[in-house]
Parts: sequence; structure tokens; C-alpha cells
Amino acid sequence: MSDSDAQKFALMVRGVRALQNVQWDKGHPTGVFFLDDANYALFLELDQSGILDDVDANGVYLPEKIKSGCNASISLVVDKRRGSYFAEDMDDFLKSHDHIFAPPGEFYIGCVDYWLKDDNTPAEIQTYFHVVDLASALEKACDHSIREPHSMNLIFLDSEKLELPIKYDKSLLIDELPFNVFQDFLKDDAHKEERKRILKSVFLERLRSIPTQERFPYLLRHLDEIVQAMQDRFHVAVSGFSFEKIRNELEERKLKFLSEYNKVISEIHNKILVVPVSLVLSGLKMERKPEAILQNVLILTSVFIFSFLMTILLFNQRHTLEAIRSEARLQESRLKENFSAFFDKLREHYEELEKRYQRQNSLLTWFIFSVWFVFFVSLGIFLYYTDLKVIYELSYRLLFKVQIILASKICV
Repeated sequence: MSDSDAQKFALMVRGVRALQNVQWDKGHPTGVFFLDDANYALFLELDQSGILDDVDANGVYLPEKIKSGCNASISLVVDKRRGSYFAEDMDDFLKSHDHIFAPPGEFYIGCVDYWLKDDNTPAEIQTYFHVVDLASALEKACDHSIREPHSMNLIFLDSEKLELPIKYDKSLLIDELPFNVFQDFLKDDAHKEERKRILKSVFLERLRSIPTQERFPYLLRHLDEIVQAMQDRFHVAVSGFSFEKIRNELEERKLKFLSEYNKVISEIHNKILVVPVSLVLSGLKMERKPEAILQNVLILTSVFIFSFLMTILLFNQRHTLEAIRSEARLQESRLKENFSAFFDKLREHYEELEKRYQRQNSLLTWFIFSVWFVFFVSLGIFLYYTDLKVIYELSYRLLFKVQIILASKICV
């Protein structure tokens, strides 16, 4: 674009921005021009540059006869050429020339009053630039591209051919999509060919079932999901692993942990069977006779010692259970740290382990309760069969004898 063309384009922008009540007629702006001193000079400059079209200042139609200080209804002739374009809105802009994948060197969008040289860029225009950059990056990554006046068709060759026409409209200029992440993924020189292979694979998987003309709009609407899928596969590839391999290894570890959880209970299974047996024996062996008091006390003491030792054993098994759980959680945290990209897909294995831990822990709690339930039932049987008065007398005699022995030793 020559300097004179650039100056003329800038003059057009000044002219449009000076208009009031702007309307667009067949792509050209019309409106009211208040001819104060500053605008009158601009008015004459527009006329000399051939930008003025129709002029009406209270019945005066010749620009050179219109004086300063009045209002004029004017129409401007603006650029619609390739390389410099005045557009009423984004739809007008995108439908013209090849703007959907190549912005012109100069352009102005009337609906948002944006000129390419403005400092502040509206979000819609920023998104447009991102989409253009995305199309450019895809063109470099594809195997073949065909440019047409109003579209560009990209061809990707993988296990089968995939066509991706670059076509979109204003409604698809969605803000806050991960354009930069996508482009950074392709621009990174590390494993460049692997990145292209992954892009083709993901595109083929996600887009081949979509009608051809709807593929690029679908890509824009689901760009975040597609970028995440590409990153996940890349992380797996550069780590030297495959997802299936990791899942199989994790399945083996899960079976190992499940086996260890089951072993915690199976190791004490036979010992737990003694609990109901001890209850039966205490009920059968205790007798309601004065001479059986000592026997009843010994049986109750045995049941207490058994309950105490079983409790120690069960708590030891619970500690073993906690140790297995800690090891499983450590492996889970390492997997999450090293393979965070697809950890969510493997989480279910550890959720199953956690459920098994909770069940085994509940069994141990129930066993502990059962052991002490047996003891208290035995205590009830003991109290039922034994005369407490006799126990009190025996205890009193025993304490009396102990006092006599202690007193005699003190006197000596």
C-alpha cells in the first residue's frame, strides 16, 4: 500500500468518525456532517480527495458552494479493495475477499468504530486475529492447502484423508478460547513431527464424523477439548509410555493391593472363629455352686485375657491395613504428579482400592466389637452364676490375711 493510499485511507477514517447518525448504504457510510471550522476543513479535504459522494446542505448540492456553520447530509465513497477495506460490521468484513484467513493491510469496522491503527482493540477483533493466526498455523501443519477467493481448504493425511475448510462467521468469534496454547503446541520445536502426528490423529478422531463444512466451526467451539486431548497424548508420547501400558501396570498394582487387603483379614480368620467358641465354653463351664466360684473366676479371667490379646492382634492388623493404604496413596500421588494429563482416567483404580480399605477396616472394627461383646456376655454369665456375697466374703478374708502378713513383717 503506497503512502498516498495510506493517507487517503486515514482521511476516510477521519471522515466516517466525523459523521453523526451514521448509516450504511450498500457498504458506504452516510450521515450528518456539522460543518464547524475544524470539520469544514476536513469536508473540503474529503471533496478534493474524491471521497465525497452525495452532498445535501439545505438544498445546496455542490461542496464548493456549501459554507461553514451548517449541517450537511453526505455520503462517502470508501475503499472496498483487497488490501484496504471499509466494513459496516464483521459479517461484511468476513464475507469479503479472503479476510477469513488473511486480514488486509488496512481496514476499518464501522459497528465497533475500529481502525487497524487504533491502540485499543475490541475483544471481537482480537478474537478474529487469533482465529487468523490459528488458520495460518494449521496451514503450516497440514499436508496440502487450497486457497480460494473466499475460503481455504486444508487437507490432513493420516490413516485417512481429512478435509478442513476454513469457513466461519461472526458468531464463532468466541473470546477466551485457548488459541495461544494451541499455537504454542505447534510452534514448539521439541518433537515437532510427533506434535504434527498427534494433531492429525486428534483431528481425524474428533472431526471425521462432522460434516465437512461444519468442521472448522466445530473446531472453534471445542478448541479447549481438542487442545487438552493433544496435550494428553503428547505427554504420553514423550514419556515413552502408552496409556494402555500404564493402565495395565496399574491394574497389576491394584490386584496386588487388593490381595494384601484380603490377606489382612484372612490371616486372622481362624482366630476370629474362636470368639463364638469362647462364648459357648464360658456358658457351659460356669456353674452355680459355691465351690465353683474359683472355676468361674478363672474362666472369666481367661476370656478377658483372650479378649485383650485379640484386641491387640486386631489393632496390629489395622496398622497393617493403614500401611498398605499409605503405600497405595503414595503411588497415587506419584502417578498424579508424573502423569497428570490422564490421571483422571485412572483415578477409578484407586477409588476401588479405597472402597476395599473402608470395607476391611469396617470388618476389623466389627471384630473388635465382637470380641468385647463376648467378654461382657461372659461377665454377665459369671454374675448370674455367682453369689456376689460369697465373692465379697472371700475378698474380705483374702485382704485380712494380707494385712496380717504385712503387719507381722513390720513388727519383725
